[in-house]
Amino acid sequence: MLYFSCMNKGLLPETSMSLNETSHTLLKQALDLDDQEAWSTINERYRQFCFYIFGQMNFNEADKEDLTQTVLVKLVNHLSGYDRNKGSFRAWLAQIIKNTAFTHYNKRKNQSASISQLSYEIDTLSSNTDHENSIEKEWVLYISSLALDRVKASFTGKSVEVFELGLAGKSTEEIVLITGLKVSSVYSARKRVKKLLLREMESLKNELEL
Repeated sequence: MLYFSCMNKGLLPETSMSLNETSHTLLKQALDLDDQEAWSTINERYRQFCFYIFGQMNFNEADKEDLTQTVLVKLVNHLSGYDRNKGSFRAWLAQIIKNTAFTHYNKRKNQSASISQLSYEIDTLSSNTDHENSIEKEWVLYISSLALDRVKASFTGKSVEVFELGLAGKSTEEIVLITGLKVSSVYSARKRVKKLLLREMESLKNELEL
């Protein structure tokens, strides 16, 4: 994906996110106390992520909404079966997402419906290890996308344009020609955006990580 290639080039910050850490206190409140606020928090934090994942699978808008709702209902109904000793919460949720996608895929296939838009390689999620790794990468990408949206509102001028051109694979020389900025200004803009992006990613981690 573009995000990972750009992160390897140093355009996006590598974070110290502990992606498998889950607030088991929140889960305990939802389960043992039937705390509606805890349930609402879980729902809010993962609804957007589920919707995003199904979007990555190229499901249409209606299907994304239906599948996300199905996952959230399953989460509520089966959360008591989650065992933290067997893996992270998100890995467990990822399995539900995968199973929901497979069920929908097979239903459409059996109905002889067109499935050409399902270009996402579901087969790459065939093993638990591959699936967990894939879902964790998608989570980082999801957090990064949200953070970049926040960052855009904090800059005027061409700083964000410079950064996004870098994400698109443009060289410094090409960015200079496109924007009319000096080389020093291009480097400075990248640095400022990257610094704020890292801060926003850490902030979102604290907001969205269970």
